[in-house]
Amino acid sequence: MIYLFLLLLPLAAFSQKLHMLVLGGSGEPQNKESTIFDPGLEKMGQFNRAHPDIKSEVLFNGGHSETEEIARQGFGSSRPFSATEYYRIIESYKQKLTSGQIRSGEKILINLYSHGATRDAGEKSHKFAAGSGTMANADSVSGVTTVSVDYLKSLADLAKAKGVKLGIVDLSCHSGNTLALADENTCVISATGPNHYSGAGTMSFGAVFSGAMAPGKSLEEAYLSARAQFNDASFPMISSPAGEDIQEKLYNKETPFLYYYNPDGDKFTPYMENMAAEVGVCKMDENLTGLNSEINKLLSAGANAELTTKLNAFRTALSAYHSYMSDIKRRMDQFGIGDIGKVYEICSGSVCQKYTAKEIAATNFEAFIPYYQENGDRAKVDICRQGMRLKTQIVTDNPRIRESARFWQSLPDLQRNTSSLQSDVARTHRELYLEMYRRSQVSGPNPCRDFKL
Repeated sequence: MIYLFLLLLPLAAFSQKLHMLVLGGSGEPQNKESTIFDPGLEKMGQFNRAHPDIKSEVLFNGGHSETEEIARQGFGSSRPFSATEYYRIIESYKQKLTSGQIRSGEKILINLYSHGATRDAGEKSHKFAAGSGTMANADSVSGVTTVSVDYLKSLADLAKAKGVKLGIVDLSCHSGNTLALADENTCVISATGPNHYSGAGTMSFGAVFSGAMAPGKSLEEAYLSARAQFNDASFPMISSPAGEDIQEKLYNKETPFLYYYNPDGDKFTPYMENMAAEVGVCKMDENLTGLNSEINKLLSAGANAELTTKLNAFRTALSAYHSYMSDIKRRMDQFGIGDIGKVYEICSGSVCQKYTAKEIAATNFEAFIPYYQENGDRAKVDICRQGMRLKTQIVTDNPRIRESARFWQSLPDLQRNTSSLQSDVARTHRELYLEMYRRSQVSGPNPCRDFKL
């Protein structure tokens, strides 16, 4: 009788249904037909079509015809993403959990695939772009409306209480901040660390991870598969015990060695300016010493020939980049770079412009005057003339600033070399990370292994 009763129960009673949300696509220039998110969105769509028991909703910013077509082919339809829609959809999922529409044993996977900001004071995680507008700054994501990933915390708490597994995959820049929402029921995977940009293109972690998702795989398996294949300058993270352990050992120390010059989002130059203004060379040395200490621990723990080769390659790449940054730091010290951060405000009526001493020394104000005169901008003409006088005064009071201007004019040649040096660090790190993960002896709850796609 019991056996017959079980046979008669609806299949949904044993369902392991996956509910998937795909949110993002915001901050891209409106005059483009495609977005940098297209490769990953296409892979997510392929996963959606291949899954036998999935319910997906897609909110992706509109206005890009090729991106919209990718969403249509992969998911059937999508709606434009905005701050209002973000709050509405999260509240609707909380209601589904409360009402029992999403039941114990089922799973929710939230993919955040947009431009992401650095973490603000008071936030657990960070903000990401939602809605129309073009991103103007890769750190603050100014120029476009943003929403906070923190808003998912109440959903995570409710899912845990209802016995529903939750996965959060944040593929935006600075997404390592989102690991703050992880717990024993919530697996969080990020495309990069808290202080770094994520990659773009077909071989970025976001696109490769989306392609690694497959029915029956765990989130941890998809992450490790993508970790073995991706090829960009990011530091992907996972909230598994092994992942947290490796990230604790490496990330903060490795952070500056993953910076490089990029005119669209430059973290290298501000870091070097900070090193010049502070006692930064000591911090750089501490970072390298700390990483070498971790390498030595692994070697002394009985590394085989393959691991030893990877550890030594990582050490060599770190040392090469450290030497290069130290040389730039010495040049900065020579020209008094640490003394030129003073800010000056030049005003003409109600129009004001702020410059650092470095910017004043390096700016050819005289060359801009004809342009502003032609456009009838009297205030800017006046500001340029005041800037010329202030420049003369500044370089007279501090001759080293004139020399520093020459240094900054030569800096682009120095900056260009950072890409290859950072690339060597990133490549050797990727190879080492997987070996460390396989060897990890850290135990504990692992919601990333338990979450089956």
